[in-house]
Amino acid sequence: MKEKPIEYGGVIYPSRKALCEAFEVDRQLFQARLFRGWTVKQAIETGVREKVREGNSVVYQGTSFPSVKALSNALELPYSSLSHLYGRLQDIEKAVERCMEMPEREVVLWGKVYASYSQVALAFGLNGSVVLQRVREGNELEDVVKDALSKEPITLYGEVYQNFVDLCAAYKIQPSNAYERLRYGMSLEEAVTRPVKEVKHGEPVEYRGKTYPSKVALCREYGLSVNCVYEQLDTNPITFMESFEILCRLKARANIPQDEAINYIPRCRVRGENYKTVYEFVYQFGITAGTVYTYKSRHQCANLFEALRGMQGERRTAYPVDGKILFGIEVRKQYGQAQLKKIQDQKIEVPRYPSLQGFDFQTECYDTMAIYYELLEELKQEKKLGEGMELEENVELGGLSL
Repeated sequence: MKEKPIEYGGVIYPSRKALCEAFEVDRQLFQARLFRGWTVKQAIETGVREKVREGNSVVYQGTSFPSVKALSNALELPYSSLSHLYGRLQDIEKAVERCMEMPEREVVLWGKVYASYSQVALAFGLNGSVVLQRVREGNELEDVVKDALSKEPITLYGEVYQNFVDLCAAYKIQPSNAYERLRYGMSLEEAVTRPVKEVKHGEPVEYRGKTYPSKVALCREYGLSVNCVYEQLDTNPITFMESFEILCRLKARANIPQDEAINYIPRCRVRGENYKTVYEFVYQFGITAGTVYTYKSRHQCANLFEALRGMQGERRTAYPVDGKILFGIEVRKQYGQAQLKKIQDQKIEVPRYPSLQGFDFQTECYDTMAIYYELLEELKQEKKLGEGMELEENVELGGLSL
């Protein structure tokens, strides 16, 4: 369906896409802000690191509420449903009315009864609209919740985690164990906080002069998931202990404390916070992962942060017109040749990626995936060197025996 024109700053743009391209704002971020009830002006002009967590104030039946969330709490309505309806209808009175009319029915998941899909989402710290939408698409509730836990943000005790793996890492429990607990009817809190019983089986393993009862016990001591260690064996010709050693070195180089649990290799780590993908990190700046990868490849940057530092220095030509900053395509569309020549004499240089300005991409920034591959290469070289020395020793011994 063709997009409708949208007005901003006195200029009518043919679509939201055109507006986002003109101001180099990530379209998904822009859409998400409008969805949460922001005005077009706020969605465009608010910096990516300026936190406006609950949107704008709303007036319902003559009473002003600081946010849609505050209104949903006052009326005991699901915030996700109300914010979705408000973003779609742009009328808070109609949104509340529709939200109150939404049918709810009991649902059963893993042997427990919930009053509604919203209650299921709340119990597992998930976004209610995501769960409801996927169920409406014909997916089984169990599959929806499992998929959402692995991919969507989760809230527990007021803390937001990027996904279930990050949540389990914070509570130092294997994701597979936590999933199994959920299937047996435990709550999310119980699944991740109940103490893990000591492993009674497995072969003893020695590392750095100390013997551990099993590989699981060894990994737990060093804050690693045994599944994460095994996963590296699927794509690399290394042993379990070599994989374990690489991950230990990775934690040391990326300044990750030994007691901080790692269930996966983060794509990058910035001042103590792990990001599973480049998208998760650059989303806060309103740019796409593809933009970063393209720049990194084109300029042959050694790692992610070298690329981002380079992007900070990129400039583009702009034209200050009537108190506004316009770019080439906008100027050509709005002005004739005579005016265009005059305007072009006033051109200035501005950052191509304004949202990246002022962010420190140097201090405690680790491209952990790049470090991992460096360690793999180092291991390969160590093994070659070791094989060469062993061969020399065998040759010398053979000579002596003669």
